[in-house]
Amino acid sequence: MNIRLRKIAPAILASIALASSAPAVGVESVKLSLEWLVSGRHVGFFVAQEKGYYREQGLDVTIERGYGSGDTVKRVATGSSDFGIADTTTLLSARANNDTPVMMVATFFNGGPEAILALKSSGINSAADLEGM
Repeated sequence: MNIRLRKIAPAILASIALASSAPAVGVESVKLSLEWLVSGRHVGFFVAQEKGYYREQGLDVTIERGYGSGDTVKRVATGSSDFGIADTTTLLSARANNDTPVMMVATFFNGGPEAILALKSSGINSAADLEGM
């Protein structure tokens, strides 16, 4: 994640929370579920929490580690989390297969973690080699 995006990602989350919820009296508690283990790419969310940026916007944000994007999508869909970080393909698949009432409102990763791995001996050297599989 580039430095500028790292600085604004927490503000984006806070703005979304404020815009999508009823006006809060005092501080509103919200839960953010990560897509996996806490790592460097999540630093902006924790910095914003540490510096009190969420609280300044009337939010008490709890950040929870994830157990995969599929689990995060389920948490948001069932209301056990208010926001979540999930990869796009998992969200699209969930919406296509079971009409999951979750939407993507922003992205902050420069690229997705999706990849296809194959042994050199498999003969798969490019995406074209996957046709018909």
